[in-house]
Amino acid sequence: VVINGRVAGEDAEVQVHLVKTILSQGHLAPLPLHAAPVYWHHHHALSLYPIPDVIVIADKYDAYDVTASESLVINPGSFPKNNFSFKVYFPSRREIENCEIAT
Repeated sequence: VVINGRVAGEDAEVQVHLVKTILSQGHLAPLPLHAAPVYWHHHHALSLYPIPDVIVIADKYDAYDVTASESLVINPGSFPKNNFSFKVYFPSRREIENCEIAT
């Protein structure tokens, strides 16, 4: 597993575990039924089959990008909390560039 362009260490354990769980389960909400009830009529909308080339998980936690199972998972992090930084994805090269708005 590669995270942020280097082999993952102990600091990235949670991010790598999240990515591996999502990819192995093939679902954006890989939780048991007692933790997250399923509305079966819309269940297919969270399914990841076939596994996409890129998945963007946008939440408030630190930014990261993880490559696992030939799929790239990106979390740009919180825009205002990370000094207005964001990530740019280049599909033709399958590369991510970290960018920041100068303040």
